Amino acid sequence: MSLKVSWMKAASCTDKETPCKTRLRITAVNEGNTPTVIAGMGIRYPRRSGLPSRIIIPVDQVLAPSEEASVYFEIEHFQGFYRYDAVFAQDGDGKTYYPETSLVKRIGRFFCWHFSRAPYDEKKPR
Repeated sequence: MSLKVSWMKAASCTDKETPCKTRLRITAVNEGNTPTVIAGMGIRYPRRSGLPSRIIIPVDQVLAPSEEASVYFEIEHFQGFYRYDAVFAQDGDGKTYYPETSLVKRIGRFFCWHFSRAPYDEKKPR
């Protein structure tokens, strides 16, 4: 059982006259030979940020081999946390899959989750 998780920015509206916000599309592809149950997809926040540890959108979909499922997140869900590689997909057994990145980026993501205090664009009052 193997899932490949990817993300990309997607515009949330096609009409250019109305103001629209950016969305993030999270896609999980079943790369294994057996059907896989996708329980949900979500975002993981740093421990010390004061935000909930993760947001999960339930999907509950069975993916056949080479089939994909997508979920859209509004940028507001990130609440100032712009590490898009912190998105994940969770299968029916509870195993979590993250986007494939280099070793250096995975180490950076780990340190961000465990040692980062607040989202990047917020400034705490003195």
